[in-house]
Amino acid sequence: MGKGTTLAVEVRPEGREPIFLALARAIIEEIDRGRLKPGSPLPGTRALARALQLNRNTVDAAYHELTMQGWLATEPSRGTFVATDLPDGIRAPPPARRVPVPEPAAPRPAGRPMLKLSDGYPDVRLLPTTAFAQAFRRALMSHAFASGGSYGDPRGSGMLREALSAYLRDERGLASSADDILVARGSQMALFLAASAVAEPGTAIAVERPGYPLAWSAFRAAGISVIGVPVDGGGIDVEALERLANGNRNLRAVYVTPHHQYPTTVTLGAARRLRLLEIAR
Repeated sequence: MGKGTTLAVEVRPEGREPIFLALARAIIEEIDRGRLKPGSPLPGTRALARALQLNRNTVDAAYHELTMQGWLATEPSRGTFVATDLPDGIRAPPPARRVPVPEPAAPRPAGRPMLKLSDGYPDVRLLPTTAFAQAFRRALMSHAFASGGSYGDPRGSGMLREALSAYLRDERGLASSADDILVARGSQMALFLAASAVAEPGTAIAVERPGYPLAWSAFRAAGISVIGVPVDGGGIDVEALERLANGNRNLRAVYVTPHHQYPTTVTLGAARRLRLLEIAR
């Protein structure tokens, strides 16, 4: 990476700014001043870390940050260079500072480990963030994006909805067309829209307890009350749900996760699923 090149910068962290962000800011300043020109090679992370007396991981993190922002470009087997197409051609703001993690309000009792229910998040290190950032930047600077001139279909991409329709038909046996599908930006948006369609503010939706708190938040944002129904080894207690439905005229719907109940992971059996349909009718 830039073998034989040198880079003289002064790293001055501001406040509690991480060192790698201070280094990234210093390199941006060198580019803005013209000391580092587009296409110029940068020293390798090992060499720069040795010259600045920093940890190599710190230098690597700074290079990664600048590559995602579009200031640097990495070429396999050649090294890291100043990007030939700099962001906007003008000075960019310094990299965003990380907010320090607050200390716990109170220490945990000695001898009692904290119970942590993991959601099984994927390893973010496996995500090609650099490639995504570069592709996103290319898309934003493309002629097609600049000359679009109007919003797209509010229901979502027509090609995507056609593909989803085919998937639902082949994999789920649902006879749906692209016109029946609305693409949302995330699960909470979809739940908010679905709740708004089946219930009005002031009414209620039954949910599994324990269950998915973010779904409850979406329902409450629509002005709908949330009523918990117990969950056992077979999923939601349909007998308790039936008693609730008979005694609460404001109940409009029930939200369940039948295939893998959150967070217990139990599967709702066929008999209970049929009972749910009977209660709904």
